[in-house]
Amino acid sequence: MRALLARGTCVCVYASDRTGVDEALARARAAGAETDALALHEDLAEFVREREMHDWLARRYADGAVAGVLVTTDASGPRVAEGESSARARALVHYDFPRDANAYRARFAGAFANDDGDDVGRSDRVDADDSTRRIVVGLVAGAGEARRLRDVADALRLDISELPLDVIERMRPR
Repeated sequence: MRALLARGTCVCVYASDRTGVDEALARARAAGAETDALALHEDLAEFVREREMHDWLARRYADGAVAGVLVTTDASGPRVAEGESSARARALVHYDFPRDANAYRARFAGAFANDDGDDVGRSDRVDADDSTRRIVVGLVAGAGEARRLRDVADALRLDISELPLDVIERMRPR
């Protein structure tokens, strides 16, 4: 995460519950996201979640600022299907791997859907490599999560590979 933040990358991190959000936020802050990190979880009142998300998105638009970390749960993240803007992230990290293909698709949309109407998360196919240079990192632990990863990849026709060592260089604009 430190390398992504050093490059000025906006990162959206999804965890399965409040404990995971707290852990991921602590790691993000340790990696240098002290100045612009936001945690959203189910314990926040709806109006607080909406206000915090709105303020965080406003900073993504201001002065070309894109760096920052949004740490959230599936239930509290950007709700693109309900008309909210995406997080406008360039990197998506699954701190806890999603339970199924629908959750993966919703996370992808919440992190990456463009604000110009290009809803990358609602289609049946998710193309990982395009001109926007998005990166998705899934932290997979154990055989159960590895099986879910394969199931999600099959359902969404994703090309999944191990993280290349030069992934940060690939994100640099040409």
